[in-house]
Amino acid sequence: MSVMKEALEVALEFFALPKEHKEKFASLDIQQPIRYDTSSRDGISVSRSFLKHYANPLEDWVQFWPVDPPAYR
Repeated sequence: MSVMKEALEVALEFFALPKEHKEKFASLDIQQPIRYDTSSRDGISVSRSFLKHYANPLEDWVQFWPVDPPAYR
């Protein structure tokens, strides 16, 4: 399996997690090393969600990444 395909699969797993789990990473501060947000404020529409995190150099940032799903790290 390609690295890109694996990355997409684990990203899908993250976005399939319960809302409460993803919101641990929610922040309005765009300078946070990891940040989750969604344009869905009503809990019904899912038009856009994202998880942004720093990754270079990896050893400086991986500790901030989600631990669930386990394959994310």
